[in-house]
Amino acid sequence: EIAAAVPEGTPLISTTSGIPIDEMADWVPRPADLVGTHFMNPAYLINTVEMIRGPRTAESTMARATALLEAMARRVIVVRDAPGFVTSRLLHPMINAAARVVGEGTATVEDVDELMRGCLGHPVGPLRTADLIGIDNLVDSLVVLHERTGDESARPCELLVAKVREGNLGRKTGRGFYDYGRALS
Repeated sequence: EIAAAVPEGTPLISTTSGIPIDEMADWVPRPADLVGTHFMNPAYLINTVEMIRGPRTAESTMARATALLEAMARRVIVVRDAPGFVTSRLLHPMINAAARVVGEGTATVEDVDELMRGCLGHPVGPLRTADLIGIDNLVDSLVVLHERTGDESARPCELLVAKVREGNLGRKTGRGFYDYGRALS
């Protein structure tokens, strides 16, 4: 509805982390105006943005969206359209695996995050990242990836599903893998 209300040539920018842009293009009146931009969490630490060009995205849309992101002091990396693009296709199954390791009792949440930070350079660790994303959003994204790719590593593990069921969704509810002491708005 909103897409129909804006003038033609106005970039329609989705921040989906998993649904292919070309699939979404069927939902808007002007598919050429649709582009994906995917900010990474934590956005205050990571200035690179994944931009997804759908098969029907116009060059003018790409140019306008790039100019907007660059005006926001963001570094733009353009990728082709696919389920989960690049970052979610790699990060979300990794977070799922990290949660699985914790669920199996191999390591604590804190140890997994510290190993990923200290050894692999992850800014805050995958499980703290899950809390920033929102564990419900992460599970939804994993479901989208699993359904569209058949990749078993994207099937949400029981610990993630349990956290959603219990309402422990991360920072937004005050508790996820970490306890934030109060619900945050």
